Amino acid sequence: MISLFDFPERNVFLAVKDDFRKFVFQSAEEIVGGRRELARHLGVSYSAVSEWENGYKMRISGTEEVHHCPICVYNNLLRLLSDPQLKDDLQASIYCYKGNGPSACIRDPILPICDTRSVLNMVAHIFSDGCVPSDRKGPPFYCNSSEELIDEFASDLRSFGDVETRKGFNSETGVHKLFFPLVLAKILEHIYHMNFPQHRFFQPSQVWALSNEEKGAFLRGFFDDEGYVHDSNVQICSLHEETLDMLKALLNDFGILASRQGKYRDYVRADGTISSVKYFDIPSKSLPAFAQSIGFTHPKKREHLAHILLRQPRGWKHPDAGKVREIILYELANGPATARTLSHKTLITMRNVRESYLKVLEDEGVILKFAKQKGKGGAVLWALNRMPSSCCIQTSGTLQSDDSASQQKSSS
Repeated sequence: MISLFDFPERNVFLAVKDDFRKFVFQSAEEIVGGRRELARHLGVSYSAVSEWENGYKMRISGTEEVHHCPICVYNNLLRLLSDPQLKDDLQASIYCYKGNGPSACIRDPILPICDTRSVLNMVAHIFSDGCVPSDRKGPPFYCNSSEELIDEFASDLRSFGDVETRKGFNSETGVHKLFFPLVLAKILEHIYHMNFPQHRFFQPSQVWALSNEEKGAFLRGFFDDEGYVHDSNVQICSLHEETLDMLKALLNDFGILASRQGKYRDYVRADGTISSVKYFDIPSKSLPAFAQSIGFTHPKKREHLAHILLRQPRGWKHPDAGKVREIILYELANGPATARTLSHKTLITMRNVRESYLKVLEDEGVILKFAKQKGKGGAVLWALNRMPSSCCIQTSGTLQSDDSASQQKSSS
């Protein structure tokens, strides 16, 4: 469980129900000898204590505004009253908390925070495809082209309560953004001893203290954002070697093997330097364990992983080349398709589809590269150029083993 009262900074502000708020302040005033003495004890002005006790602040316009009190003030009051039960009572009386200034609020908060699996999944998303401003200007956000992951992040935020958020969408890049309160990022940084802008993670002792369910949720967040499903393995990339070291160690706890770290040249920066990306692979033999314990929320990655698992027990090594060709032409007759889609239909790898079939059909003039899918790294779409005169396609069919195909021929 995560307690809000472990957070010492002054930039978390609470709105507490009237009866309990006044009880706490008035009880503290009785102990120290009045409101003025309490102000001296807290190191603030008399008017500040009055506004916190009353729960509102009078604006110049004459209107009253809810006045949130810093959480460190309540911590001081609880120490002064020295009653352990009051901490639980205070948590139950908080109806809103926020950061400093006109920031977004968390209403009807869930305290203490118990759904740590959702919280850790969210932490991984923030590290991977999120942004927390280092200068505290502007709200943090999480971005992804998958709306399902954005919705999952919004669901994870509900572990804190009714969180005020804002959505954005870039129609040119197809990327969704979800803005959330900065105070949540700061609370998470303190609880888990992290720094999002500096990409600094938990202390090792905290990582190993997590349950397997928490570790799995944390890993899934990273793989949803930074993972890629290849023909026969899953790869994860990062700019930070320490991140990959930690992920490999966590995977090892589940008995999931991973390759050594490698790196590749990503792109040339404007100043001429080269961006180098680190990565490691999870081989095909470890993918069943990965699917069971970690998996993906990202729908396309989940589908691609399921295809690899479906292909593993297919029962044959060498496909019927004529049948593969027939299936490819049937699919392209129904519209353009990627090598990935055709790989799923034929139960062979994308590399085999491209090298042994698509390039051959392209050389024959039967198919052509039609376009690229929209978005970052869009795959090539292949389309039918003309139907060969010798081809008669009736159904997509499925591939069979060599033995079953020969049995059908002999019986006919």
